[in-house]
Amino acid sequence: TSASMSVGLLENSYGLSTGFLVIAIGAIGTNGWAMVAVGLDVLMSKRSAIVFSILLGPVYRLATSYSFAPLRSRAVFAVTIGIIALLGLHLNQALAAIVHYLGVDLDLNQISLGRFQYNAMLEVKLEERTLSQWVFGYGPGAADRFIHQYFPPDLPHNDFLKILVDYGYLGLVGLLVAFLILGAASELARRLIVFDCILLLSDNTLIYPFHWFVLAMALAAATQHALAGADKRPISGQSAPRVSVAE
Repeated sequence: TSASMSVGLLENSYGLSTGFLVIAIGAIGTNGWAMVAVGLDVLMSKRSAIVFSILLGPVYRLATSYSFAPLRSRAVFAVTIGIIALLGLHLNQALAAIVHYLGVDLDLNQISLGRFQYNAMLEVKLEERTLSQWVFGYGPGAADRFIHQYFPPDLPHNDFLKILVDYGYLGLVGLLVAFLILGAASELARRLIVFDCILLLSDNTLIYPFHWFVLAMALAAATQHALAGADKRPISGQSAPRVSVAE
């Protein structure tokens, strides 16, 4: 119904995007407000968002803790984005491999709330592409229409596959390049982008304008925070002023 769709839109717009506030506010240092954002996530019933926002900080800090400078931070960020995107395009295969490795009997479509079947349907359409559709995709909204044929009014729930179906590899590469450019601002910006990419794996974040508004505001705060930190550091080639203490 339209009422349930409205509630779902509200939950996803606010619930998913509060993870950005958790990361941004917590990194800047006001942990009290970060906990308020965590509480909002819980109220919006977005358990995946709250789990990701809690785990992302220590995991990403560990990933960037190695001391070899050429592969630190931005390079790790680029590799991380690439791995997440690759996982998004082959999510069904990854889930099936994990279940097979664990030796458990699970209905992947049931535990994924239909996402496994939606991904499989889009994979079939990808196998039918012409050369031009490999490059440019089927056109805007094509992934939604393919799902609507059998499960109206559901949506793909995998934005990486959705982008590839709609806009081809040109659109997918463009999205990843945009993420890399946005993540160049600061370490905090890179964490925000990684969190957003994780959400793209299993939701329809592309259709939530408020989600992207909050991400834009969080990235702006990350950039301002990075610039403020740069202003406090000595200019390259100059030493920090010495402070003498009178006896």
